[in-house]
Amino acid sequence: MQYISRVVMSGTLSGSDPSAEGDMSILNRSLTTMATVAARGLSTSVSASVPIKNVAVIGSGLMGSGIAQVTAQAQMNVTLVDRTDAILEKARAEIDKSVRRVAKKKLADDKQAQEILVADVMKRISVTTDIQKAVKEADLVIEAIVENLDLKQKVFQQIEAACPRLHSSSHFNRKS
Repeated sequence: MQYISRVVMSGTLSGSDPSAEGDMSILNRSLTTMATVAARGLSTSVSASVPIKNVAVIGSGLMGSGIAQVTAQAQMNVTLVDRTDAILEKARAEIDKSVRRVAKKKLADDKQAQEILVADVMKRISVTTDIQKAVKEADLVIEAIVENLDLKQKVFQQIEAACPRLHSSSHFNRKS
């Protein structure tokens, strides 16, 4: 596994209403930037590009699910990690709904093509509660969990235990 850059997504997602226009603009910019960075293999930080095929996204909330979706749409395999299967199934359902909206916009007149697009994106997304398994198989790990220092430290300890070659590079998502 190669960790080659520090990626910091910043924004000011405020309050508990993620549908606020300004917050959605920040979210969309962050997701677009993350997809671009992932698609380029983080080559802006190193002279040789390392292909990224498998991405682990830790946290399946609004940001984590969005990152998983755009990463899968960029033809990469994604493992979405969270604490419970129930949380993960809810995230998968929300991603499926979002991908269907994208497919309907892109392919309004072709229902069969819409279903193919949705199936192609969704087959690239797997879910697990096993953080160590997810990060061992990943070329890139993105942390997108709640802003709780104790929890973040625990997650990074689990990542480091599974990936001794991690060194000091990290990929994380800062929401506040």
